[in-house]
Amino acid sequence: MPYPDLSFSEVTSAVVRQVQYLLQAQLLSFSKNRPFSTESETPEIPRCCPSSQANVMKRCWDANPDKRPEMD
Repeated sequence: MPYPDLSFSEVTSAVVRQVQYLLQAQLLSFSKNRPFSTESETPEIPRCCPSSQANVMKRCWDANPDKRPEMD
C-alpha cells in the first residue's frame, strides 16, 4: 500500500478533494481564457439539466470574466 499510515477513508477523501480541485481549476482556466463571443457558440443545455446547474453554466459563459463565478 503506497500510504501505510493512512486509512482507506483518509486516502479516498484526499483523492476526492484533489479531483474536485483539478476540475474547478480546469473550468476556471477554460472559462477565463475562452469567452464565447455569441450565444450560438455556447453548447446547448440539455432539458434534463437542473436549472441550478444550467444557471451556473450560463454564468461561466459570460463574455465579461468579472461576472463569472469564483471557484473557491
